[in-house]
Amino acid sequence: MTRNNNTNIMLSVIMTAYNEEKYISQAVESVLNQAYRDFELIIINDGSTDNTLEALNKYNDPRTRIINNEKNAGPAAARNLGIKTAVGKYCAIFDADDISLPERFSAQITFMEQNPGIAVVGTDYCEIDEKGVFKRKIKKFTNDSQIKRHLSLQTGDTCLAHTTSMFRKKAVEAIGFYDEEMIVCEDKDLWIRLADEGYNFANIAGVLVNKRAAAVNAANFEEKSKKHKRIKRYLYSKNKDRFCRLRKKYINIKIPGLPKHGGEPEDRRSYAELYFKLGRALYKYSKTRLARKALFIPLGYIYFDGTHIAYRGYSLWLATFGALKVIFPSAYRFLQSQQFRKKLLENIKPLHKNAPVPPRVIFFYLAKTLFFARKPGYLS
Repeated sequence: MTRNNNTNIMLSVIMTAYNEEKYISQAVESVLNQAYRDFELIIINDGSTDNTLEALNKYNDPRTRIINNEKNAGPAAARNLGIKTAVGKYCAIFDADDISLPERFSAQITFMEQNPGIAVVGTDYCEIDEKGVFKRKIKKFTNDSQIKRHLSLQTGDTCLAHTTSMFRKKAVEAIGFYDEEMIVCEDKDLWIRLADEGYNFANIAGVLVNKRAAAVNAANFEEKSKKHKRIKRYLYSKNKDRFCRLRKKYINIKIPGLPKHGGEPEDRRSYAELYFKLGRALYKYSKTRLARKALFIPLGYIYFDGTHIAYRGYSLWLATFGALKVIFPSAYRFLQSQQFRKKLLENIKPLHKNAPVPPRVIFFYLAKTLFFARKPGYLS
């Protein structure tokens, strides 16, 4: 591996790969086919034991550099290596199984040049399955304060998708790069440290990346799940004070409204999920008024089919009876249970697909579900 001596390059794309032979060609080609051409692509083969390196060696594009780690160092360490060898003013992070749409880099570079106060920018994205088939669209808040509130509330959802992100290299250097102890959630750790130092964030509205949903391997799922939970506990314990400072500053800001235009059904569903997670997290911190507003905003705006109707009904119920969390915690836990949501979905699913469902109808089915919940075996 030789360092790129062209210091005029504006963008360095950092891609790490560990046993990604199945998808890495699609990922690399999506980068090389970008409308924006002035970049270097740094690929770190992080100790792969399959044919990832062979798949990479077929590319002769002068913009591409391959770093081969003999042993697996982990995603954070591999990305740090890529950033330290990068010559670009900006670094774009990209996963080796995802697909960047052709206008991604040009849109992000233009945005960063026009907004010098922004340190990190992400985008909306589409989630695809292993075969590349569309699953759902994911919308994100675009405003710095909304992103930081979402981050501080620890919703379990990322406020800015890592694989869509582009940041100023100097900002990440200033806070000491990624924490190499983090084998997961290294992005959240980086975002909270940047936010705590006063750096600003943004998301570009519009899908610019197709993100592949990871397949669940039943054989080692439990082991991985335990490891991930342990790392997440480490993330929140090491950054406890940072989360508290950020939450104190941003938790009470105004809930943003939705676009006046209706948009596509997938946009509507995505907004419903985004506001649902925000409202649920606000209830967790006893911000009942804000939570109720976050949950009520999408109602009447969003059309649902049978698979998404539970979000509307469940959101409406929480919006109306959010005080249950404080007054009757056991009832609140019941409303969050999978059994309750499953039965509610079964009751509402026969409704006409994609038809707007009035709140009074949802109340009826909620009441029905709760009434019959007392019967033995009803929720099983």
